[in-house]
Amino acid sequence: MDNWNFEFIVRHRLDTENFKINTISNRYDYQFKNNTTNFITTTNFEKNKKFRLTGKIDIGFSKRELQNDFDNVRLNQDDFFVNSEFKMKFKFDSKSNLSLNFENKNKLNDNYYLFSNPILIDSRTITSNISSLEFQKRWKTYINFSHYDLLRQSSFTFLSSYEEIKNSIVAEQEITEDINIITYFQIPQNRKDINLLASKTFFVDYIDNKISLN
Repeated sequence: MDNWNFEFIVRHRLDTENFKINTISNRYDYQFKNNTTNFITTTNFEKNKKFRLTGKIDIGFSKRELQNDFDNVRLNQDDFFVNSEFKMKFKFDSKSNLSLNFENKNKLNDNYYLFSNPILIDSRTITSNISSLEFQKRWKTYINFSHYDLLRQSSFTFLSSYEEIKNSIVAEQEITEDINIITYFQIPQNRKDINLLASKTFFVDYIDNKISLN
């Protein structure tokens, strides 16, 4: 029996921050606005309990503005974006199944990384940021195959994953005897991570031993 469902959502979000930053000698204005409109569709398809697909597509437009008077930062960024996520599961029989996942995501970094003014964390640590409104882009794929054989009391698992991230946040540290200065910023280079795992497991029956001492 087939089962296929769809859902459609239209959403608009306005994220604003507006406050004053006081220092010993001056007061600085900090303003951040993010207008985002999304069209989201989700689907769920199942066929005879042997195949299942769940998916989500998020198409949107984001308009971002940042103003920080501390170092006279004025940034504007407009972007169309597409986020997607798909999960598929195949059940071959009672012993074997295969899962496939794919994810593509564009996201803003936390607002914490937009402050360019120095922030005193403790008695000897100061942090600051080089402000950026670029999306962090992430692609991830995942494959998992499992086979369980209860008759032979064994299992086999194969797992593979690939992840790529662009515009990630990195930290530059300057350490002296008196102070630790940390500066966070985005890098455009891609960071890649590949994982492979294969395992074979055998189950051992419980052994019941009795020992008598006279």
